[in-house]
Amino acid sequence: MPGTSTQPDFSVVISLYNEIDNLAPVVEEIHAVLAGNPGFKGILLVDDGSTDGSSARLQALMQRFDGLTCSPQSPG
Repeated sequence: MPGTSTQPDFSVVISLYNEIDNLAPVVEEIHAVLAGNPGFKGILLVDDGSTDGSSARLQALMQRFDGLTCSPQSPG
């Protein structure tokens, strides 16, 4: 239809390793900027085997933010 634009759906994917202190600020900022965008589907955090408690922090953040998911990975 002429004059009609469609916006693609998208997600943000972030790989992390031992980023416990940065997780909440990064997720909060991304969510604040993109939550109102109709194409924004969520944030996927890929934990590359963190040993600093990042996994527990991710679980807490997933309770606060819709569309936030985590995929744990083995190091390497």
